[in-house]
Amino acid sequence: MLKTSSMKMTRLGISDCLLAAAIFFIALANSWFPVVILTGYVLLFESSRWLRMSAIKALAVLIAFALITAVVGLIPAGFRMLSDFFSIFTLRFEFFSAITTIFSIINTALGVVQTVLLLLLGIKAFKHETIALGQIDDLIAKHMPKEKEQTT
Repeated sequence: MLKTSSMKMTRLGISDCLLAAAIFFIALANSWFPVVILTGYVLLFESSRWLRMSAIKALAVLIAFALITAVVGLIPAGFRMLSDFFSIFTLRFEFFSAITTIFSIINTALGVVQTVLLLLLGIKAFKHETIALGQIDDLIAKHMPKEKEQTT
């Protein structure tokens, strides 16, 4: 758990902690559009580095779990395709059904992990804190400048 400096007020008239928590809690509902809009607002109009990183982190968590779920979902789809192929030759393998069930459980578990993570991030945001997410934090830091730079 990382603690950062004290909270700041946003242009909306609320604290950056409250706005960051709101973004995390909206992400809980897998509401992509509001999260993208709020993250865009924060990046365009807010100067708090912590708030900017928090908004990007909320969006990054949604993207990461969507990618992982999509990849995991491809595996049983591949097995269903094999099962359909083998059914042409009247060979039916029951383990294809079992594999589909296993990956369905994995996708459900990923959803639970995503929900818990976003909930914890939202709660931490109220205290102007965050949870280190390793590669996600590294990726955000790599692509986010230290200071707001002039663009042309």
